[in-house]
Amino acid sequence: MDVDTGEIVRTIELELLPLANYQLSISPQGDRLVVLTGSVRMYDVASGSKLWEVDIDRPLGLTWTGDGSRVLIGADSGVLRVLDADTGVLLEELHGHGPFAWSADTLQDGERVITSDDFTLLTWDLSLQGGQEVAVIDPGVTGLTRPGPQVSRDGWLIVNGDPPPVFASLDPTTGGRQLEMEAPNRFATFNEDASLAVGLAETGSQAIASTSDGSVRYVAPPGWTIHGISWDGSLVLLAQGPDDLLPRVVDTASGTVLFELADQVMFFMTGSFSRRGDLLMVGNQVYDVQTGNEVGDVPGDGAAGSAFSPDSSMLAVTTWFGDLLLYDTTRLLDGLQLDGALLLEIKAHNAQASGIGWSPDNSMIATAELGGQVRVWDPTTGAMLQEFDSRYDADNQFLSFHPTDPHIYTLGLNDTVRVYTHDVDELIAIAQSRLTRGMTEHECQQYLGGSCEDQ
Repeated sequence: MDVDTGEIVRTIELELLPLANYQLSISPQGDRLVVLTGSVRMYDVASGSKLWEVDIDRPLGLTWTGDGSRVLIGADSGVLRVLDADTGVLLEELHGHGPFAWSADTLQDGERVITSDDFTLLTWDLSLQGGQEVAVIDPGVTGLTRPGPQVSRDGWLIVNGDPPPVFASLDPTTGGRQLEMEAPNRFATFNEDASLAVGLAETGSQAIASTSDGSVRYVAPPGWTIHGISWDGSLVLLAQGPDDLLPRVVDTASGTVLFELADQVMFFMTGSFSRRGDLLMVGNQVYDVQTGNEVGDVPGDGAAGSAFSPDSSMLAVTTWFGDLLLYDTTRLLDGLQLDGALLLEIKAHNAQASGIGWSPDNSMIATAELGGQVRVWDPTTGAMLQEFDSRYDADNQFLSFHPTDPHIYTLGLNDTVRVYTHDVDELIAIAQSRLTRGMTEHECQQYLGGSCEDQ
């Protein structure tokens, strides 16, 4: 209909379906019409002809990107699909909503869209591409568990599991075994960059060992368990006996007890030291290592995962309800509590997010939830940079960045390590190698940044 005159310009007959969720939207340029009628159909406004049709199970919401090149379709499964407006080809799936992703709209820049389900609003930047799986590794260790997989500073992929409890150093590309050492239990303890791990000395006592060659660096007193190791191995968090009593921080060179952790329950709990060795996080509490004073307690539902940044300037914490909290460690050392040192608070996931890790250059934080979603964040702005769906490993997700390569390693309960790239050039190369057709001009512009003739 002409909005100025009220005259009907074109009539398009649709095939109606019973109980379908009917929605329609005209492209920003006014030349095409997309209709949800139980499937997704695209029509040319001038001629009324149908351009293409795609079957999507129970589509619920739709919006266009600002340039009219793509349409975003919601569904009651919670999956959002980005379709090429010219062909109807699926370009990308976005995971992050619970059931009934029913509403979508485009923000003013034309590349960001906001979507909702019954409980959550999410903003997506469609100019950024999701992560891509580049390898799957069978580490040959069953019962894989926390906190792996880790990638050590010298490039080994470290995993732990049973039976019997072991930690193993593997080739990060092939999974080839380089080293295996008996561990005291399947919940292994590593230092911040996985160059040191807890194994068993010949005496049967717990020991700190190198993950590259197995050499022993420190042996704990008989009957004591190691729950945390500083980056350089100079400090350990110890507890006594099967009930993990009297938790304390000890200097490994002299055996001197620096301080005890009052009222701290240590059962199956590991401590994380900052790389500088000046802060320690255990459970929900953060301690000043020099004074032994508690300087913070994670509020609300508590910490599901935590990690200090490689430069020790920030502490990232994930919660049982999917929040990502980022703290300034300098403020903590200056005497402020956690609430006074909070830099960012992000609703990162809709479920428990136990997996968390920093990129080696401090520029990215990756988080993982029980549902399998892995998201990469900018710690300065809180923007989501990338997302990928590790749905193969939908329980107890753990992750780690490679120290030099642009790869993230993830682990679920199926004892498989999956490797994803967060490098755009590598992602493009992988996509091109898997294409069964040539790229369209729009795809070249969108993904390669230029004309297909220039590539």
